[in-house]
Amino acid sequence: MPEFDVFTGSVEGVNTAFVVPSLPDNASELVREGVARRRISMINAVCPCGGRRAPLNRAMRRRLKRGGAQEFAIADIAHEPDCPAVAPETVAHILGWRWAT
Repeated sequence: MPEFDVFTGSVEGVNTAFVVPSLPDNASELVREGVARRRISMINAVCPCGGRRAPLNRAMRRRLKRGGAQEFAIADIAHEPDCPAVAPETVAHILGWRWAT
């Protein structure tokens, strides 16, 4: 089963915990590159392919500013179609590796 790492940071001024998959030592280079790019883009908001994390929508910003609320969101990154983070062959390898471990 894949493991996860937790990093803290900020998204649009809101303290954030990023829960991202660990880089798998026992996976193929294709899987490692795909996972690495997903981690980079979620934490830094920009992927090496140029894809960017979508900004928070107004409703999410309001909920977060009310304070005390704990919200969960999935990062929406607009990767280039041939980016290893989303390329069909990479995704197939990631899914195959994930369920094989």
